[in-house]
Amino acid sequence: DEPTIERLLGDASGELARGDSEGSENHPPNSVKRTKRRRKQSVQLTSRLSQSPGGTIYYRMTEMPQGKGARPRTKNVKLASKSLDKALREVARRGLDKFEKFENNTPAKKASSPKSKQAA
Repeated sequence: DEPTIERLLGDASGELARGDSEGSENHPPNSVKRTKRRRKQSVQLTSRLSQSPGGTIYYRMTEMPQGKGARPRTKNVKLASKSLDKALREVARRGLDKFEKFENNTPAKKASSPKSKQAA
C-alpha cells in the first residue's frame, strides 16, 4: 500500500527508489528497488594475490601470447591457503611464479655482415 511504500522510501535514505517495471502473470510489479547494486569486492593482498569476501585466496597468472598483436591473458588460480604467508609458500611450492619471469621472446636478428651486401 502507498503509506508503507512512502515510509520505506523515507527510511532508506536514498538507497531505495520507486520501481517502474510492469508485472507479468507470474511476476508482480516491483513497488521499490535498490538504486545501487551491492557487490562485495575482493581485497588485493599483493600485486598477484587477491582474497575474496569468503576468504579464498587467488593467484593471478599472466600468459603471454605467441603471436604479435595479441594481448596477454590472465587466469585466477584458486589456492588452498587461507593466510598470506601460507599462500606465498603454496605459490612457490606449486611453481606458479616460475612463469612470471618473462624474457624477451622475440628471436634475435642476424647481424648483417658486409660480405653479404657485396654485389655478385
